[in-house]
Amino acid sequence: TCISQQGQGYPNVPGIHSAEQVEAWKPIVQSVKQKGGLFFCQLWHVGRASHQDFQTDGGPPVGPSAIRVSDNFEIFTPKGGPFKYPMPRALDVSEIPGIVGEYAAAARNAIEAGFDGIEIHGANGYLLDQFWKDSSNTRTDQYGGSDENKARLLIEVMSAVADAIGADRCGVRLSPYNTFLDACDTVERAVEKNVWLMKELDRRVPGLAYIHMVEPRLAGGNVEAEGEIDHTLNPFRQATSRPFLAAGGLKRDTAIATITKGEADAVVFGRYFIANPD
Repeated sequence: TCISQQGQGYPNVPGIHSAEQVEAWKPIVQSVKQKGGLFFCQLWHVGRASHQDFQTDGGPPVGPSAIRVSDNFEIFTPKGGPFKYPMPRALDVSEIPGIVGEYAAAARNAIEAGFDGIEIHGANGYLLDQFWKDSSNTRTDQYGGSDENKARLLIEVMSAVADAIGADRCGVRLSPYNTFLDACDTVERAVEKNVWLMKELDRRVPGLAYIHMVEPRLAGGNVEAEGEIDHTLNPFRQATSRPFLAAGGLKRDTAIATITKGEADAVVFGRYFIANPD
C-alpha cells in the first residue's frame, strides 16, 4: 500500500496517503476484523522501480543512486507496457526527511482506518531495500558507503513510525538474499549486514512487533533459486529479540518443519491467499 504517488510502481495499487483512501479502507478493515482477523497494512515506496507515467510531474522515479533496473525486468503502467525501467534520479539529501515523514503519516492513516498495525516493506528491491543493498546504493553521503549509512533511511523510517503509532504496532519485512529488481548483496555480505541490522533495530527501535524475512529459496519475486542452498535465516533469527516470521515458497510440510525446528515463530503465506485468481 503506497505511502505517496511518487512511491507507486504498479497499476491499480492502493494507497493510504489521502483522506479519501483512509475512508475507503475503513469498511474493508472492519469486515476483516469482524471475522476475527488481525490486520496490518504494509507500507510501500517502490523507489526506482517506477516509471514517469506514475509520477505527478512526469519526471523520472527516485532512488538512492542513478542506477536503473536492468532489462531483465519490465514494468507496466496505466498507459500499457511492458516497458523498460527508466533511469532514476538520485534523491537529494534534502528530500529524504519528507519521505520519512510520509511513512509516519501513512502509519497514522492506517491506524485511523482501523488497522491493528503496519509493516514497513523494506524488501524485494524497493526503496528501502535499494538504499540497503550494495548493488543499488553507490552514494558517498550519510546515506551511502558504510553499512550504518546504508541502513540509515530504514532505521529513520522505523523510528518515525514507532514514534507515530507505537513500536508494538510496527513490523518490518526484509529480504537479505533476494535479488529481485537487481537489489542484491553477496551471501557473505547479506549475513554480515543483516546480523548487524537485527542488533541495531533492537537497540535503536526496541519493542517492534516482529521481523519478517524472505527465505533464500526465493531468488526474487516468485522465482525460486536454483541449486543447493546452504544459507538460511537462522543467523538473523538468533540475532534479534523480536518475534521472527519467515516467508517464501513455504508449503504445509516445510512450514511445520520451520516452526518445529524453532527457525521461526510464525510462517507467512502469500500466493495461496491473494485475491487475484490470475
